[in-house]
Amino acid sequence: MAAAQYTPLQEFVPDRERLAVSLATADARVREYTSSFGVTRSLGTILTRIPGDLDVVFVPRQFQYHGDTFGDRYVFVGPSEHDRVEAGTWQPPGGRLLFVSLGTLMNQNPEFFRLCVEAFADTDWQVAMAVGGRVEVAELGTIPGNVEVRPYFPQLDVLKHSRVLVTHAGMNSTMEAVFNEVPTVAVPQMPEQRANARRLHELGLGVTLAGPTAAELRRAVTELDRDETVRKDLAVTAELFRAAGGASAAADAVEGLF
Repeated sequence: MAAAQYTPLQEFVPDRERLAVSLATADARVREYTSSFGVTRSLGTILTRIPGDLDVVFVPRQFQYHGDTFGDRYVFVGPSEHDRVEAGTWQPPGGRLLFVSLGTLMNQNPEFFRLCVEAFADTDWQVAMAVGGRVEVAELGTIPGNVEVRPYFPQLDVLKHSRVLVTHAGMNSTMEAVFNEVPTVAVPQMPEQRANARRLHELGLGVTLAGPTAAELRRAVTELDRDETVRKDLAVTAELFRAAGGASAAADAVEGLF
């Protein structure tokens, strides 16, 4: 999202001191890597808001917090629909499909994945669950026949067939879920994801859970699957996202400066 006083990311950071230490550590690692390329800017200056003649924002204006307060210098192009190379192949199973993924960075959470197995074992849901490369399937106990577990799935292919996505609400997964008109049950893992989850809820595109039980998770998924209002809102919002223009709109905006 675009940086502005209206973006409520700070309220999602419970431990400011820990954040400061993490940023300092990250800054040291960035400096160590970039110094050999002659880059002298710190991570702090890279992330600091620097006004320019054009600001290209890769979320749609409708998803930006207080998007109507940003002037014409901001071009909200949204994400781009595109094919990408994925590891492995996948065929959709029969029945209602639930996709579970905590993304690629903060997915070392066997307790959560065990919770998902408990919630949907032997139900009429077919579950595709991506657990990443740091969780062993053996850690999850007995896997029922209606649950398929892999380190990774070809996410775009799976979303095309999914009724609901259980997600960490990372921006990439959030945008792809809306593009494919899949309602979300968000279980965010970090501040940025909590901000995304709130925006999904505000737009009527999903719900957010914090530390759910198996029964609460199953109920949320089932109720969301049956909510026709959410699906109608998703269809409208997906069209707005596509109309934002993606990479082509970004290229046009940049070329328009010259």
